[in-house]
Parts: sequence; structure tokens; C-alpha cells
Amino acid sequence: MGLSQTERAQAQAILGDENKSKTQRAQEFYAYLQSHGEDYGRLGLGVTDNNTWQGELANGFAQSGAVDNGGGFGVGSPANSTISQ
Repeated sequence: MGLSQTERAQAQAILGDENKSKTQRAQEFYAYLQSHGEDYGRLGLGVTDNNTWQGELANGFAQSGAVDNGGGFGVGSPANSTISQ
């Protein structure tokens, strides 16, 4: 199932809302996709919120890679990511 042109524009508007944090925009974007029947929305929301096994696995992998490469993971760390814990 694909999004219509109007729905894609709305999704882009969510991501472009500078009045919200990157985490808030990501959460709203993935929730929007999920609400329109896009399975990727559920997966992305789980990673953003770190509340599914897929999200925990993806975030753990990202954190491990950051540490292995001499960086940190999370707000204020040298290898800061858009995913917050």
C-alpha cells in the first residue's frame, strides 16, 4: 500500500516542523505512516521509542557500533545520533 501524493506531502510536513524536536518529528512521522497502513511506520516507531524487540535490537546494534568506533551514543556524546535513549 502506498501513500497518495497528499499523504506524502503531509508526512514531509511532519518531518519539516522545526517547532518540534527531531525525536518528536520522528515519532509523529512513523505514527503517521503506521496510521496509514504502512508497516515501516510500526518498525520505525519501535526504533524511535525503543519499545519493541526490533527497536531494542536496532538501537543496541547502533550503540555497540558507536562504542566499537570510539564514540558514544545518545544526547551529548561524540557520536550523537538522532535516536535518543
